[in-house]
Amino acid sequence: MNIIQAEKGYNKDKIPVPQINLALLCSADTGLPTMVRSLPGSVKDIRTLYYSINELDLGGKILVLDRGFFSDDVVEFLDDKNISYILPTRRNSHFYDTRIHLNGHFYYHDRLIRCGKRECGNFFLYLFEDQELMLEERKTLYKKMRRAKEEVRKMHELIPDDSSF
Repeated sequence: MNIIQAEKGYNKDKIPVPQINLALLCSADTGLPTMVRSLPGSVKDIRTLYYSINELDLGGKILVLDRGFFSDDVVEFLDDKNISYILPTRRNSHFYDTRIHLNGHFYYHDRLIRCGKRECGNFFLYLFEDQELMLEERKTLYKKMRRAKEEVRKMHELIPDDSSF
């Protein structure tokens, strides 16, 4: 890897800057890297995934990805390659139109997590529910709504009445 690979790309704030992407695969057994690859900054993560998988022997291995890779195209690609994988969906995924009963639970960092599993075609869907996180998110939403209402009220106070014209 060298700085010559830096190409115009977009960071998480959508600012165009020269950058290099890294693809890192680690062993589930040891946690140590099994592959590190530098890629030009203009290469999208999904294309990186396709290139890397086409060069790897993933037989007998499970590919673990983050939700940023989720799309129907990626699922189809991995299925066509007969690769075992774990791929979180987005919260609004159409896969969750299927009812999943939360009949199990576990604790994670002293938080109760309810969970359930359902077979869906040739794969399993898992659903995890963190009530504390849901409450935190709901509070944040209502605080933002309250602030927005206050801003609208302030703007209305600044705008003269129609009767004053």
